[in-house]
Amino acid sequence: EGSNKGQKKNSELEQEIENEISNFKKPQLENQVEKKKDAFSVLMNSARNKNDVKPKETKPPPKQTEGKTQGGWGNVLMPYILYPEQNNVHYYDDDIVVIEDKYKKAKYHYLVMPRKQIKNLQALTSDDIPMLTSLIDRGRQLIEDVKSQDDVEFKMGFHAVPSLSQLHMHVISTDMESDHLKNKKHWNSFTTEFFLDADQIAEMLESNGSIQIDKKEYEEMLKEDLRCHRCGHAPANLPRLKEHLEKCQK
Repeated sequence: EGSNKGQKKNSELEQEIENEISNFKKPQLENQVEKKKDAFSVLMNSARNKNDVKPKETKPPPKQTEGKTQGGWGNVLMPYILYPEQNNVHYYDDDIVVIEDKYKKAKYHYLVMPRKQIKNLQALTSDDIPMLTSLIDRGRQLIEDVKSQDDVEFKMGFHAVPSLSQLHMHVISTDMESDHLKNKKHWNSFTTEFFLDADQIAEMLESNGSIQIDKKEYEEMLKEDLRCHRCGHAPANLPRLKEHLEKCQK
């Protein structure tokens, strides 16, 4: 009987130990499962968030179109010399670009420019003599091309104080007939000494190695009274001058 009681106690003790072990493993296992679930949820949420994030938009480089560039109106010629193939140009090669003036002041009006970036006449040095000669030669060829189809007179030259950056030589017919010729400044910039003959500029550069411009003196020329560039007639205003030109040129 004593032996049976001892066995019973041992059996009960073993059962209690198994219950404790079972109770101990169960929450631990559940915690591990929960942790795995939480880790899986975090991973899935992270993947969803990554998919939800929109990629940064990369803007393509702006197309260089005519008359549009940074720096405002003063730099409007730059796209023509930098990207002539993207713009409406009359002629271009590795060194020179020729365009028709968008606001022409005569029947024929072209701008001949070096591809090399040169701000204005004052920026020229003796090293630029070959380039200037090439501009003038291209201008002469342009005049010959037009005159082979139309009996008109031309002149070539530079504005003493240009309104646009980038050196440009005007090749313009002398009729001065244009709807874009709207004020005294327009007229005087082509019919007074403000307009510097291209050959004279070339001679000056060869002699002095530079071009000196008295800005104030030349700007005063733009304020001079209107005068017919053919006969010297001084009309009261530009509309009267245009009426006079129709008769004077005939």
